[in-house]
Amino acid sequence: MCKFLITFVLLFFGADSTASGGEHKQFLIQEASRYLRSLPDINNDSQIKIAIPHLATTSHRCQDLKFSVISRNHHSGYFKLGVLCSDSASWHSTFNAYVINPRNYFLAAHALDEGQIIKDSDISVLHDFKAVTPTSLITKREHIVGYAVAHPIAKGKVFQRADLKLAKNLARGQTIKIISRGNGFLISNQGTLLNSPRNGQSARVETASKQVLTGVVEGAAVVEILN
Repeated sequence: MCKFLITFVLLFFGADSTASGGEHKQFLIQEASRYLRSLPDINNDSQIKIAIPHLATTSHRCQDLKFSVISRNHHSGYFKLGVLCSDSASWHSTFNAYVINPRNYFLAAHALDEGQIIKDSDISVLHDFKAVTPTSLITKREHIVGYAVAHPIAKGKVFQRADLKLAKNLARGQTIKIISRGNGFLISNQGTLLNSPRNGQSARVETASKQVLTGVVEGAAVVEILN
């Protein structure tokens, strides 16, 4: 009977110690999250994941914690954090954390053909979290619009640098084809460029009758007139 009581007491306090350790570990995670959100480029919209190691120190709720960034990878969101406990039970440790900020991802709004010049209407935007993104990801709309499609692109694909190629600028004074589209009609004419736009950019064109039109360059020698 005595042996049974001793065993019961050990199991009871062992379970309590485990629960207490879990609470203190959670407290450490909360404090680390608070520290990370205090950094200039991390906000309340950021997702934070923290991996606290299974250390005996985590069973002590420290009253004086000091955190520091030991290393950081801005691309992947990886942090190696240091933590120092400066109260009566002094200890220090390191652990890993990941911070993922929401960002804009530019996707193909529909299937795109090779050689096609990309316009605003060809792009859709997703404001989302990604844990790991390719280094070749395009992060600015202006680095997509006006560029030529390097190979067929499926709808919904995130734009990367390998998907696009630089389209050549047209020259002022160059004779180009003018296309004007309407409801059920298409008119084709010729005109002279008054500026030197790149594909996808605004162009000013003078027709043979000296009329000046404004449009958007869609190809090496085609301007679509804005109605």
